Amino acid sequence: MAQNSKDLITWQATINSGQPATVRGLHRSPDDEIRADLITQLMCTRKLDTRRFAQRHGVDFDRYFAQGLTRLDALDPGQQLVDRQSANWTVSPDGTLLLRSIAACFDAYR
Repeated sequence: MAQNSKDLITWQATINSGQPATVRGLHRSPDDEIRADLITQLMCTRKLDTRRFAQRHGVDFDRYFAQGLTRLDALDPGQQLVDRQSANWTVSPDGTLLLRSIAACFDAYR
């Protein structure tokens, strides 16, 4: 991920000189990419097929996300916010109100 200069004059001068206008960047690790995919799916669709997800990323879902699942259990002990009875998770209407908190359970930096 890269961020260009926010100042339009600086950005334009840099581009016109043939240089990239990037002022800072962040290299995302493979773990960052996997977690970003999970968080994006939950935030955008309010659903997650854990089996399909695990296959796509080549991980054992329960093992890979053990810490996140522990956090989610603490946030949602009765599975009222996220129905996790099967591999097809669904965020409930009440869970939608706490979607950021649910997703944050899987964020390695929180």
